[in-house]
Amino acid sequence: MKIALAIASRARAELLAVVLPRWMAQSRPLDAAVLSVTSDLDLPFGKVQPPMIVVSGAAGLCRQRNRALDQLEPAAPDIVIFADDDFIPAVDFVAGVERVFNEASDVAVATGWVLVDGGRGDVVSIESADRLLAVYGTMQPVEPALRETTGGYGCNMAVRWSADRSLRFDERLAM
Repeated sequence: MKIALAIASRARAELLAVVLPRWMAQSRPLDAAVLSVTSDLDLPFGKVQPPMIVVSGAAGLCRQRNRALDQLEPAAPDIVIFADDDFIPAVDFVAGVERVFNEASDVAVATGWVLVDGGRGDVVSIESADRLLAVYGTMQPVEPALRETTGGYGCNMAVRWSADRSLRFDERLAM
């Protein structure tokens, strides 16, 4: 199974300098990764390394995610993870995504377990996120809880792109 990552970002180079190495250090390496930005000013100096590639263009979450999908098309990943630029993944996040999609062939979209959501409350510091992930890492492994939902939570959702490679985001959405 080929798994890719797509991150859209704008004007958050300092944060990406912390987040991107976390994705590159996953216990199950990514097969492909695209960082979709609006200009070179969005990039963290020296932190974009293979398999991460960069595409640049007009701002807007849906536009930027679509640009990432266009870039990923030749690689033909089975699964695409869409993550916000401030999402700090556990070291086994990609492995968990792979396990869910391997074990449940009928799953089209999956959303990870968000320990703390800075988008729905107070901003979470990198240090706080690291402490939470350290505690999470000491817990007994949890089997993925599969349940029906109306959609994925955009900060960390994975899509079985092999089911429909024509999938694109509606760029008319104001995001």
